[in-house]
Amino acid sequence: MKILQINYNKALEELNKNLKTYSVNFHLDLILSIHKKLVNKLVPKYQLGKLRVEPVFVNNPKTGKTVYWPPDHKDIPQLMNDLMDFIIRNKGAIDPLIIAGIFHKQFVVIHPFMDGNGRTARLSTKVILADTDLNTFKLSFENYYNRNVTNYFSNVGVLGNYYDIVDSIDFTNWLEYYTDGIIDELLRVKKLLPEVSVSPKTELLVP
Repeated sequence: MKILQINYNKALEELNKNLKTYSVNFHLDLILSIHKKLVNKLVPKYQLGKLRVEPVFVNNPKTGKTVYWPPDHKDIPQLMNDLMDFIIRNKGAIDPLIIAGIFHKQFVVIHPFMDGNGRTARLSTKVILADTDLNTFKLSFENYYNRNVTNYFSNVGVLGNYYDIVDSIDFTNWLEYYTDGIIDELLRVKKLLPEVSVSPKTELLVP
């Protein structure tokens, strides 16, 4: 868990730094690069920054029983290309928060990697927002998600076999939950601003 957090922080800092110096275009290679950094030393080398070439199952952490069967690995490249095409095509046409939310859930539904899908999705959504001038790299939505992990997974995840449920997946509840999380974090930061703005220097300027 410690390595995972270190990897996440490094990837976050690097992306934020790059965004300050040049525009980071959102594309599949960028997602693969993010994944490679996030799961470094946590998965076999052949899985680093690579779309999965094996079947994967999602288990209920409490019962250990399989609750979701993602799409076959042979369909992953096309599904990811379709998702990327949707994001690029709708940039400027759909509210960036909605686009980021749709990407987040659809990414989890596709489950393109053997491990690290959730964190890759969460970090990638920050890039989507930054690409539309909404830089949230200083905001931490992890607090909101971790406050009720079960609530997060029940909203972002799906149950059953992908091919049986693909045409009936509803994004509404997730998008409401996702946007509420952004508002929650903005309100948290707003409360901290008065404390941060007061420093020894500013206090000396008060009459």
